[in-house]
Amino acid sequence: PPPPHPASLSPAGYTRAVSGPLARRAKVQRSGGMAGVPGADMEKAEGSGDWPQRQPEEPRKCRYFCCGSAASCFPPYFLFLPLLGPIGYALGMVSLTLAMAGVLVLAALCLCPLMTMLSWTRMWACWPWRWHVDFYTKFAYLAHQNLLLSWEAPDTSPKFFPVEKIRPKRKLAKYTVEYALNIKVPVQDEEEFRTTKSLGIVKWFEANFRYLPLNDRFETFEEGENPVEYVMRQVGSIYPTTYQDWSDKRSDRALARFCLHGIGEHRVDSVV
Repeated sequence: PPPPHPASLSPAGYTRAVSGPLARRAKVQRSGGMAGVPGADMEKAEGSGDWPQRQPEEPRKCRYFCCGSAASCFPPYFLFLPLLGPIGYALGMVSLTLAMAGVLVLAALCLCPLMTMLSWTRMWACWPWRWHVDFYTKFAYLAHQNLLLSWEAPDTSPKFFPVEKIRPKRKLAKYTVEYALNIKVPVQDEEEFRTTKSLGIVKWFEANFRYLPLNDRFETFEEGENPVEYVMRQVGSIYPTTYQDWSDKRSDRALARFCLHGIGEHRVDSVV
């Protein structure tokens, strides 16, 4: 029988309860159980919870797990092999066909749009744009252009400040600013005039943006090529509006503004 629970015994009682079965097992093994001799030792072991070690049968026989142990060869499982083999083969072929059909459907739904988009972005390198950039820059350009052109200047109308979305003051949900020292800021304004569903998608794109292909090209402009025209031809739709007039950068007014009020104030030295 199993020993009593340790919590119901004293340390000395628990030691005696555990050492008893161990002593009986050691006695059976020393009396001949280790040698595999059937007889009195096996009878002593029966009913006491001890099972002595046994030696393999002699002579040894091959075992292929095709038949049971009763009546030497019963039940004869190998008789089912001619039936189970074709059934397994048919099920495997059906599963493989369904898997291939699923892959083809997935390729038809996803691969064609992806290849179309890839071909479209590769066309950016053709004349007259000649914009040889990686997919990282192209994706950033499209995202920024969509954000800039879809932005509307807010006002105090119900369209931008609906009264029904004003909520009472409370502790706002915060998130940790990336690449900062434990700085947490609220997810959005206190009024919650905008939904937070799109913010999760934006944060996911920002976190995984760095995995897009990125490479640099260090080509120079051709002789007589206008670099300003080259840049405006490519990113003119997202180029910021300038409040200064630099149509002639070598005019007296432009040089005065550059040298006295611009970065040249810190870089230009007077010559006497």
